[in-house]
Amino acid sequence: MKIISRNQIHFFRDNEIIRIESTPDAALTHLLNGTTLEISETIDNIEVQLAETGFIRMNKCNIVNLNHVASISKGADNFIMLDNGLKLPITANRKETLITLLNNHLNNNKP
Repeated sequence: MKIISRNQIHFFRDNEIIRIESTPDAALTHLLNGTTLEISETIDNIEVQLAETGFIRMNKCNIVNLNHVASISKGADNFIMLDNGLKLPITANRKETLITLLNNHLNNNKP
């Protein structure tokens, strides 16, 4: 996967990216090794680029890697927990989509 920061083009394996976060000033790529890169794209453009690649937009500010989703809240709570312990909100309409995508993703990645 290619990520364009302010002054470099970075290449990553899909699993190295945990999530992409939109802030008022920039889009940030959070990596498995703990580093964060500022991206020269809007989160809307990134979402289009990542379509069909194992990432899903959770809400207006976060795109997450399906490989790093550890759990999804049940009932009226609309949160996910990432495998690094971060808890993120998810919109109610995306929650069911996420469950379906995770089931499909896990079934397609069986050994």
